Amino acid sequence: MTEPFFCSQSNSNLFSMASSAASPTSVREVDYYLNPTELFRWINYRRWDGAKSRANSHPDECSTWIVSRHNTDGRILWRHLPLHLICMQKEAACGVLDESDVQAVVANRQMEQLMDVLLDSYPEGASSPDDQGMLPLHLLLSKAEGEPNERVINLLLSSFPNAVDIRDKFGRTPYDILRESCGSTGTEGTEPGPGDANTSDRCRAAFRALKRARYVADRITSTIRDESANIVAAVQHEASNERGASQKIIVRLEEEMSKTRKEMEARDARERGLQDDIRRMKSELSMTESNVSGVSRDL
Repeated sequence: MTEPFFCSQSNSNLFSMASSAASPTSVREVDYYLNPTELFRWINYRRWDGAKSRANSHPDECSTWIVSRHNTDGRILWRHLPLHLICMQKEAACGVLDESDVQAVVANRQMEQLMDVLLDSYPEGASSPDDQGMLPLHLLLSKAEGEPNERVINLLLSSFPNAVDIRDKFGRTPYDILRESCGSTGTEGTEPGPGDANTSDRCRAAFRALKRARYVADRITSTIRDESANIVAAVQHEASNERGASQKIIVRLEEEMSKTRKEMEARDARERGLQDDIRRMKSELSMTESNVSGVSRDL
């Protein structure tokens, strides 16, 4: 039976007992000892075919974090997604070195198919750093040992091309890690030259994959920037139109208010004129009454 890569002899019994207490599939984080997912158990024993079937039937486990904590203070020892766990394996990082090894070829294809399912179910996994700030691509290239697996690299980059610019906990980009692994002296974003004898064909292919991803990431960034600029311009244009419309409304209201004010002033003037006419008529009437009263006394 294949020896699990995350289970030492001292805790194998605990791992066995915990397998009967698997957590509900809705849980997004499980404990390595107490309630590991069934998908993790398949991966832990390198049963890629069983892991693929489990990932297809329980896609929620593809996004479930496996956490190991210190048994005294509870601090996190490691925290990984299933995708991280696979990328930490040399078989994934290096692929098949001997194509005549049929068993190794079959196992490697099964692993790649499993990674494809994991990324299809949870593409965010490719952009998710572990507890040490390492992306799956960082982990994969760190294990490549000068023979990187271009097929797996392309799988990860197809889900998250911007990974080419993400730095790990040591401040290294995937280019840096690949150069260290391949013993290359190439510069950031460039493929090693023909004179770099230390660089294998697999390393050159991996460098080309990173270069293509950088191009895609730059195009995506440029597209987003252009679309954002277009949106901002459209909003500004709409705001300008709204300001223009508002100004027209304000001008019309001011004209109406001015007209209304003039009408009110004219009305007030007419009312004052009427008041003056009334006062004059009263005065004339009073004078007439006085005259009539004088004539009456004379008679």
